[in-house]
Amino acid sequence: MTALVVEIDRSEEDLVCGLLWSLDTLGVLIGDRPEPTDTRLRVTAYFPDAGSARPAAEQLDRLGLRSELHGVDPYEYSDRWRLHARTHTAGSGIVIHPPWETPDADPSRQLVLEIEPGRAFGSGSHPTTRLCLRLLERHLPSLVGDPRVLDVGTGTGILAVAAARLGAGSVVVTETDSELRATWELNAEQNRVADRIGPGDTDLSTHAGRYDLVMANLLLPTLRELSDDLVRLTTDQGRLIVSGVLLNQVDELLDLLGELVPVQILREDGWAALCLAPGHG
Repeated sequence: MTALVVEIDRSEEDLVCGLLWSLDTLGVLIGDRPEPTDTRLRVTAYFPDAGSARPAAEQLDRLGLRSELHGVDPYEYSDRWRLHARTHTAGSGIVIHPPWETPDADPSRQLVLEIEPGRAFGSGSHPTTRLCLRLLERHLPSLVGDPRVLDVGTGTGILAVAAARLGAGSVVVTETDSELRATWELNAEQNRVADRIGPGDTDLSTHAGRYDLVMANLLLPTLRELSDDLVRLTTDQGRLIVSGVLLNQVDELLDLLGELVPVQILREDGWAALCLAPGHG
């Protein structure tokens, strides 16, 4: 595993982090400023190996930002990420906490989810996940019956678990990284929804039937590849929630999903998430 380290000005944070996420980093950590008045930030991005980190280093170099690459032990990476996984709130009342923290939350008024991030940087704190949770909280309850949900690229299963806790009748998850299956299964079990979440074929073209809600929190290159299937798998009265795109990529995404129209678009820290429907609001 390789860590890419770069020092930037605070004003460059959105640009640099967006660039790193678009180049398939495993996760980004922002270092604390030594003093409140310090405008410099230390950004560390993790990649599987030096080869996958070099394109990011080259892109930063073109921006005039000098970065360094360091080898990192995978276990050190996991432990370091755990230090940064903290309780946080998404949406109007979803509280997400790692197993080693006890949240100050009221389960009678808030949806409390215990999420083990594993090695996937999957604590739910990234803007794209927070935006998806806000859209999920808003639009899933409006679907009639026991909605059938598909979570494409589930990762640690945060969105799938939240969907099940918010009333989905069943949730099918897909994930190309086989090592993450144990993590999302653990999170489903810990949140008492394992009976409603199950794996589906990672090849979307083989999925039979359609879904009342489809979720895809993925970067734009992957959304390009999957766009036709995402549209096809959404029922005529259903919703598609997509995220993982930068603000300047929204128009391209809308073109890719042209058969669907936006119902709601949310923005945060340079990222966007969209809820779309088949030709109606």
